Parts: sequence; structure tokens; C-alpha cells
Amino acid sequence: MQHLIANLSNEGITETDKFWRVPLVATLEGVQNGALKQWAGLEPSVKWLNGKPFVPQGHPEDPEGNWTIVTDPRQTSGFMSDVEAKEIEDAESDTGFHRVLQGIANLEKEDARNQKIMDALERGDQGEVSVGYHARLEPGQGEFNGKPYDRIETNFMWDHVARVLDGACSFEDGCGLGIANAKACPTKGKNCAGCEHKKTDETHLAGEQGGESSGGAPPTIASDKEATKVDDKEATELTVKSDALALENEGLQGKNDELTKQHEETAKGLEAANEELAKFKADEEKAVEARKAKTIVKITEYNEKVDKEKIEALDVNALETLLETMTANKSGAVDNGMRQGGTEDDGKPMPGFIDPATGGWLDYSTRKV
Repeated sequence: MQHLIANLSNEGITETDKFWRVPLVATLEGVQNGALKQWAGLEPSVKWLNGKPFVPQGHPEDPEGNWTIVTDPRQTSGFMSDVEAKEIEDAESDTGFHRVLQGIANLEKEDARNQKIMDALERGDQGEVSVGYHARLEPGQGEFNGKPYDRIETNFMWDHVARVLDGACSFEDGCGLGIANAKACPTKGKNCAGCEHKKTDETHLAGEQGGESSGGAPPTIASDKEATKVDDKEATELTVKSDALALENEGLQGKNDELTKQHEETAKGLEAANEELAKFKADEEKAVEARKAKTIVKITEYNEKVDKEKIEALDVNALETLLETMTANKSGAVDNGMRQGGTEDDGKPMPGFIDPATGGWLDYSTRKV
């Protein structure tokens, strides 16, 4: 099978005032450490590899020597950017494609460890890398591109990219520093320019690892052949937590649906109540208008000369009070010039004059003749 090895000429490496920008392939579709990385899981995870730290001297370790996540910025010497999922036609692949996650390692120029990496690349040494991550393990067996696997990795959670001695995805597999715009190369172990890539020996790399970071603390190095390690116990715990959260989410969704249904029913009930209230008010207004009209008719029957404009300005209660007064008086006299008795000169209220606004008797001084 043809191997996709890039030309390590300086054309692929650029620089800014603070960084060397080195292209690399972090990982690819295939079998690594007996587990299958499928493109369906790798491709959507590409955005989460952007911004992750670059570790120049192997995976970080805990006090027991187990690989762990990055916990100290002094363990790092740069970061990833411009990461993309790329498919390259490859007739010898089971899928017909060579599929990789490639990007740029931005290496800080002030970090002495990065200077040694650049020196090694200039010499033509292989710069193997390995991704640090957690993944969910699912059952599955088979063979991919001639390599058997007994499990499948999904739900990738990237933490960092590290330079290592031997990556699970090796330089010959198509992973490593300096690989960009890879093309099929029929010569195993050579780049497309025909230059043999030398394997960085462990003594040389170990010497590089003995240095200190710009922060002054010597980081640790993973020298095991297996470059990508997934802690089965931790993965299981994460799976259990994920399943528990999924169940909790289902329960919350159920409660949300129930509350939504209750809200809709309440809204419908409120709408019906508002409609009923509006109908009641409309009927009430009609009834009041009918009472008012009926009362005005009766008042005008008592006295056809009543001031209708003034009468109609009264509300129904005032009209009914006026009608009661007029009925009790049985005179029909209102403040329109009609009088029942009394004199103009005695200074006393004239019982024949009624104030239509109040239904009370008018004083002599207020009557109109």
C-alpha cells in the first residue's frame, strides 16, 4: 500500500515574529493500538482540536507515571490552529480515501525545546506526534486496511498534541510534524522528493527532553510505544456519567413537555374566560343602554318639553333617580321653565322645579322662567 508522506522542505514551514508555524498531521482514520478510529467520529471532532496545546516532550504524566491531561502551561510550547479534516484519494485504502486531521503547530520561538525540534526537522529527522485524548469505547471487531481491531473509538475529546518517540500513528502511516498537502508516495520511508527520513534515535531525543521549559520546570515524557492511551476505567466512568446525564435530560424534557402542556391548557382556559367576560360586558352594556332608553322614554312621557340633551348626558342611575322623583312628585316639572306652584318673590324653593341632574328641588335663584 502506498504511504502518504509529505515533502519536508522548508516551503511548508512559515514563521511570524513569535512562532514557527509547522504543518502536521495529528491523527487519521485507521487502526491504532487495536482500536478503530472511524471518519464518522473524527471529522465532526476537528473543530475541538483547534487551540489545543502542543507538548514538545511527550505526553504529560501523573506521579504514578500514567499519561494525563495538560495541567501546567510549562508542559506546553505552542498550540494548534487551522485544523481541518482532509480526504485524499487513495485507491489502496478500504474506503478509497486517506483521511486525516491536519493543521498547524504554532511553536514559540523563545522556547528552547522548539528550537531543538526545528533543528531536527532541518536535519531531516522524523517528527512523530501523538494526540492526547479521551474517547468512548464501543464494541466492534473487524479489519481496516489490513489491521485487525477489537473495539471502536467514538466521542473524541482532544486535550493536546505531543511530540513522541514512536506514535501509534507513525510517520510512515502518515502522521507527524512537517506533513502538509500529503501526496501518495510509492517509496516507503521517503518523502516525495526522494529524501530518506532518518528516525530520531532515543538517545538524541532523550537529550532534548532533559532541558527545561521557559517556565523553569522540566516536563515529563512518555517513552512507551503506545502513543495514544485511553484509560478503560475512566472511559467507563465517563460513559456511565454520560448515560446518567442522558436519563436526567430525558426526565427534564418530560417535565418540560408536561409544563408546556399545562401552560397551553391554562392559556386556552384564560382565552375562553376572557371571551366570556367580554361577552358578559357587552351584554351588560346593552342592558344598561336599554334601561337608559326606557327611562328616558318614561321621563319624556311625564314632560315632553324636557331638555333631552341634558337628560341623555346622565347615566342610567341618575336617570332612574330622576324618574323616581318625578313619579313621586307626579308633576313632571323639571328645569325647563315649567313650574307647579310657589311665588317668585318669597325667596323659598319653588316645589315645582326639579334639578334633572340630581332629582332634587331647585332653589328659586336657579330656576329658569
